Amino acid sequence: MRRGVIIHNPTSGSRNMQPDLIEVRRYLVDRGWSIELEQTRAPGDAGRLARAAAEAGLDAALIAGGDGTLNEAVNALVGTQTAVGLLPCGTANVWARQLRMPLTHRALIAAARLMAEAQVRSIDVGRATVGLGTVHECSRYFLLWSGLGLDAHITHSVEPRPASFKRWGVIGYSLAALRAALAYRGARIEIEIDGRCSTERAMLAVVSNTELYAGYFHLTPQARLDDGWLDVSVFRGERFVTAIGYFLRALLHRYVHDSRVMTTRARYVRISTSTRFDVHVDAEPIGTSPAEFTVEPRALQALIPPCAPKSLFEGRI
Repeated sequence: MRRGVIIHNPTSGSRNMQPDLIEVRRYLVDRGWSIELEQTRAPGDAGRLARAAAEAGLDAALIAGGDGTLNEAVNALVGTQTAVGLLPCGTANVWARQLRMPLTHRALIAAARLMAEAQVRSIDVGRATVGLGTVHECSRYFLLWSGLGLDAHITHSVEPRPASFKRWGVIGYSLAALRAALAYRGARIEIEIDGRCSTERAMLAVVSNTELYAGYFHLTPQARLDDGWLDVSVFRGERFVTAIGYFLRALLHRYVHDSRVMTTRARYVRISTSTRFDVHVDAEPIGTSPAEFTVEPRALQALIPPCAPKSLFEGRI
């Protein structure tokens, strides 16, 4: 028997998921779970409800929302014994794609079946700290990746999206992202990686905990969720036309293979920039450079469904 809570963000995605979630709860109860359905009403509620689940000693918090709602819950559950699970309701659903969970019309019912069969695994999380040395300094954990530069600029420009905008889904997000990116320029960055320092002209730096980037690109295929490392990618250049070239090649090959992209593994990264760069975690804006990134090895309990690729883990699954 598992004791848990379903935390639903009704603003995630483009349609009403409440009827499906009632069916999901009934399905889990029929299989021996003791579980309630809670709904968020304001920013921060997902974290508050997840923290309450951990304090109550619940086995699992199932997040019915997108990657942003999931990030809120993860930040509350790091270091606890309450496992985070997912019922994907968002636009991109990158964590669901990383675990190869179905995203069909009946995705929530399929996800409930997978959560009932899931194993609890200890996985890494990244930690990003922005506004270093100022009164605005703050830290947040990330499950997927943290970006500094172009993708964070897009995120800061697009989020939060109104409900009317979300109805357009990925297409609407992509059009808004293109408009924000057209005027973007890169800059000189100073980057320290585990004590090694270098200077680059770059438009984007990505610090990844997972191998999938933005839901579609296998940016860091060597990434593992339990290896105690972060994977760093620095995209050299400063004009948006260069970024178009990177991502057109990535779309064709489903991975980024370019000599102008610096890739390495790290446990500590510090980035300073000649002009202030936006920073995000899991597509949620958190502040601006300078920024530090560290890894918290196996600090999060996660429900990993049987469909997840075995290659995501060092240990056996």
